[in-house]
Amino acid sequence: ALVSVIATLASSLKGTIVDTVGEEVIADFQVQPSGFGDPTSTGVPASLPGEIAELPGIETVSIYRIGAWRNPDTLSQDFLIGVDENLEQVVRLEMEAGSFADLRDGTVGIWKPYAEDNALGIGDTVRVEFNDGTIIEPTVAFIYGAELFSTNLILPMETYEEHFDNRLAAMAMMTVIEGADPEAVRPSIQA
Repeated sequence: ALVSVIATLASSLKGTIVDTVGEEVIADFQVQPSGFGDPTSTGVPASLPGEIAELPGIETVSIYRIGAWRNPDTLSQDFLIGVDENLEQVVRLEMEAGSFADLRDGTVGIWKPYAEDNALGIGDTVRVEFNDGTIIEPTVAFIYGAELFSTNLILPMETYEEHFDNRLAAMAMMTVIEGADPEAVRPSIQA
């Protein structure tokens, strides 16, 4: 009976994940590492997104990186992501307040449930402690509702790189030039 419950749960979760990805991902393609490992230390080589951007038919490439953080007040630990300026061109963040365009060093985007649980809004600060021992207090630039990343914080890549050595991208997502056939572009990406 337990196996049946687990199989049903797994099937249900898979459907939910597929639905969420389908609704939130705008990208035509995604490149990610094969297999499973520690998301803070595995990923796509740093040079690959730049190489993909040069391929014919590709319009936008965006990457994100994953890191660990903790709240120095509650000592709760979680993951965050560092993103580049193109993220909103490949993912629907489902903005609740603020603007992705306001994300820069010294700011942070926060997930709606985290904002609600901690009574945070635009202009408030969040205390973030990194594994290097540094504590920062970025200002909330936007609140998003997308569930794709399952993380409470989105940092600009420049802030991420100040505190993490990992230069591997958890994933590279890309769109093709408007009017291009994604299936015609696919072979150059797979090469």
